[in-house]
Amino acid sequence: MKDQLCEQIGVLLLRRGFSVKCLPRRWFDIIGRRNSTVLFIKVLHDANSISPELAEEMRQLAGFIGGSPLIVAEKAGEQRVDDGVVHSRFGVYTVNVQTFSDCLAGRLPLIMRSQAGATVSVVGSQLSKSMDSRGYSLSEVSRRMGVSRQMVARYRVSRSQVSVRKAEIMHSIFGGEVFERVDILSGKADEQRPGESQVARKYEALGFRAIDTRKAPFDIVAKLEKEIILTGVGDKADQSLASLTHLIGADNLIIYEHKKPGDKDIPAIKKAEFLDMQTARELISFLREF
Repeated sequence: MKDQLCEQIGVLLLRRGFSVKCLPRRWFDIIGRRNSTVLFIKVLHDANSISPELAEEMRQLAGFIGGSPLIVAEKAGEQRVDDGVVHSRFGVYTVNVQTFSDCLAGRLPLIMRSQAGATVSVVGSQLSKSMDSRGYSLSEVSRRMGVSRQMVARYRVSRSQVSVRKAEIMHSIFGGEVFERVDILSGKADEQRPGESQVARKYEALGFRAIDTRKAPFDIVAKLEKEIILTGVGDKADQSLASLTHLIGADNLIIYEHKKPGDKDIPAIKKAEFLDMQTARELISFLREF
């Protein structure tokens, strides 16, 4: 079932001009890139099977690298994931295959479902502009919506979440221009916690920001301005690392303890030599010379 979903999602991405890399049994299963849009996708049969720890790492790493984390699943527990609705699992947007396909085609959904229920986001500035252009008063809109004048006034000055029923009434009055669509292709970055490993701390000392990973095909990701280095620590290189870094426009590096990995396509440096480096420029020059 999961393999079929992965294949289906990969085909959808390719048809929309994305480059695609499949990495099953990782914290993401598919990476898709089209120009500056990078998607880190976890494919699940049941969205409820994801752990809070894995979701946090997805948010951290995708945000750090400059991409958007996303879960694609067909059900959540005993319930189907609805078409045209964005769910959330521990802060990661979650949609079914049909909604994902619609988003790739530019048809972004309006409805966001959380534990509080299904809601639609109203953009206050757009509502105010639409009311003024149509000559609608607070009293008229409040009467047609069945809410107080104070509530309509609040809608006008801020971004508000309304029920799907109220959104349907507003749509009948103003059309879709007063709503904010949910852009699942532009997820927001989490605030990253500094890495705690010895190598991550050395990156920090060189001026990089660095975080440790647990489920990714690399152990540390380090960033300095536009320079991103995906780093494996150990005497064996992950076979997917080279193609992954090429797809997302990053460098890769293996820091080994005893035996240099046999993969000649990935730069490798002994841990003691890495720890002796004095500047970020020294490390970047080493990567450029490889």
